[in-house]
Amino acid sequence: MKDYKRVKDPIYGYIKIPVTYMTNIVDTAVFQRLRRVIQTSYSPLYSSAVHNRFVHSMGVFYLGELTVNQLIKEVREKVNSSMDLEGIGELFKLACLLHDIGHAPFSHTGEGFYLGRDHDYSQLHNKLIETIGNENFSKDIPKDSSSAAAPHEIMSAIIGILEFEMFFDSVEQKEFFARCITGYKYSEGTIDNNIKNCFISMLNSKVIDVDKLDYLIRDAYITGFDTVNIDFERLLSSLTISKDNGKYKIAYYKNAISVIENVVYAHDAERKWIQTHPVVLYEAYILQHIISYLSEKIDDN
Repeated sequence: MKDYKRVKDPIYGYIKIPVTYMTNIVDTAVFQRLRRVIQTSYSPLYSSAVHNRFVHSMGVFYLGELTVNQLIKEVREKVNSSMDLEGIGELFKLACLLHDIGHAPFSHTGEGFYLGRDHDYSQLHNKLIETIGNENFSKDIPKDSSSAAAPHEIMSAIIGILEFEMFFDSVEQKEFFARCITGYKYSEGTIDNNIKNCFISMLNSKVIDVDKLDYLIRDAYITGFDTVNIDFERLLSSLTISKDNGKYKIAYYKNAISVIENVVYAHDAERKWIQTHPVVLYEAYILQHIISYLSEKIDDN
């Protein structure tokens, strides 16, 4: 009997998902609801852009597996550490699969309501600390809300741990899982934490990560928006780590320079010509206005 199931994806072909993930995560109501959470708010502009967070999560898992395989190989060659890289890799892939599990209806358009009227992050962060079970985690949470993770990312970490606790054996595993999704890196500069931070940045970073890679490729494919080709296989097979000022950081071999340039261009183009298009912004404003109105009508609190 196979230990995985195959899911056909228009971008990557067949994606192999472990049976334990399919049975205990993908087939649950919590994950299946992502089929009805549209990936983007681009459909008023591109009528075919009706892809959902379900297929995106599968795609990020696929890219996450490529990343783990390459990163573990590079770390073993360059770092003298006894840490459980396979265990770290499995938690990273789990975070890839569940990184959007907390998305609100209407995706980014609705997530701001997780913060309430005062847009205060403290309630969400306190719930995350409580869910992880480690007060020390709080020292790495940004004090400035402008540097905080997106509300849906914090919510995804909370729901991921609460709903799928069977996949975590310790508080440390829960903490690393939450850090991967939120992008909150370890401040303590041990070698092991350094390596973990490299994994974290490959799911949540400001430049290149597997989440951004999938949505750039998938959004362009679904919308038909003509952008540059992103050779993700070349990029992720060029992944390595490099020591800079005593710390290990994500790096790429020089044969990936052209792909890195394409990723940056595609990211900027999507933001400039789609995400900030007046039609897209206007629909988001209308939906937010409706949600606010209904919220006040239904419950003053």
